Amino acid sequence: MSEFLERFHAAMEGYVWGSPDDPQPLLDAFPEWEPNTERLAIYGEFIQYYQGECLGALYGRTKELMGEPAWGELLRAYYAIRPAHGYQINTLGHDFPGFLAEQEAVAGHLPQVALFELTKHLVYTSEERHPGEVEAPSVNPTLQTLQLTHQVCGWAKAAAEREEPVSEPPPAGEELALLWRNPTSLRANYVAAGPRSLLALKIALEGISVAEAAAAGGVEQEDVIDALREQAEFGLISLPNSFCCEG
Repeated sequence: MSEFLERFHAAMEGYVWGSPDDPQPLLDAFPEWEPNTERLAIYGEFIQYYQGECLGALYGRTKELMGEPAWGELLRAYYAIRPAHGYQINTLGHDFPGFLAEQEAVAGHLPQVALFELTKHLVYTSEERHPGEVEAPSVNPTLQTLQLTHQVCGWAKAAAEREEPVSEPPPAGEELALLWRNPTSLRANYVAAGPRSLLALKIALEGISVAEAAAAGGVEQEDVIDALREQAEFGLISLPNSFCCEG
């Protein structure tokens, strides 16, 4: 039975992504099967449309940068070698950034943008729960980091503010992107790591005191406290309730 199902699934994938408007080759491969051919054709067209729309929703900026017909051609090539095995939107395109990186004809910034978009979505849909009250500075459990070769965070924020399709790629340049879900707004936040965010993460991860951090950085303790409070407001870290009275 498993061999039959594997053969049937392979034939169905070929039908959906090969000729969804013509189920006859699929029927010829399984002559004992007598489905409603009209409904089968509708199913084939719907599945192809649905999967394409899901990938376009996950990688909207990537799609805008590529444009047609390049996007459509790459979409078909992707599903030809990595057919979707899930039905949820956040499972259909997990391999897509890696697929892009393997394509010699694809510009180097596109896999970076796609990886950023996927990570942003995974942060948003993460099942990690915010701890609520904490006893010491703690990192947001949904935090993900990306070492990028293009400056995607600022580029993505500017595009979101303009509320219009992008046409220019993000500028080249090393960037450590921080992505996390804000515990208050439940939105996916992202920013290029800077001195204040890295300081807050270092304190939360290593458990060092404000005084130790200030001495190591050659700054005033008030500056460290301000940085911690700022990053806590952004949702990047959590602080004990008692911390509001420090400094």
